[in-house]
Amino acid sequence: MHSDLEGISRITRLAADFDWTWTLQDLEPFCSRTGWQINLEDRYSDLTTNFAVDRQDARIYRSEGKIKHISCFVTDVASSETEEVADEVAQWFTRISEVITTTLGVSASEDVTDEMELHWLTPKVVFDLAASGYAVYLDLYSPDYWRFVDEVKQLEAEAYEEYDEDDEDQDED
Repeated sequence: MHSDLEGISRITRLAADFDWTWTLQDLEPFCSRTGWQINLEDRYSDLTTNFAVDRQDARIYRSEGKIKHISCFVTDVASSETEEVADEVAQWFTRISEVITTTLGVSASEDVTDEMELHWLTPKVVFDLAASGYAVYLDLYSPDYWRFVDEVKQLEAEAYEEYDEDDEDQDED
């Protein structure tokens, strides 16, 4: 498994400094600066990154002319999920999070629902780093959309907590 730590640092800096409006018009100037390629169609939008990983495809999540977030792989994608692969993914997750923290100069916040997810809040973009059993990926979020996503996660966490408490109370009866 590989990653492109220099590329991640470069893209993180460019995205943090970019003058986002979070409309589709941002894509051309952003991609021009990053060297990424755009594929815009009526219903589907994607990008091709220049990260030195085996999956350079990235997905643009959009609605009504607005970009909600962009998601891309920042490590190779493993063909199967094994304990060895999961350990390697965890190591890359840690190394990449250190690169992003150093690049941005701000500390990461832990996700309320997932220990393998961190985010960095900056004025123009929220960076969300997450790991699955197969790979590590980085999402660039519109701050407005991030607030919505974060609120939903908070509500879900509270609901799960209440459910667990109710379940424990029933076990005691």
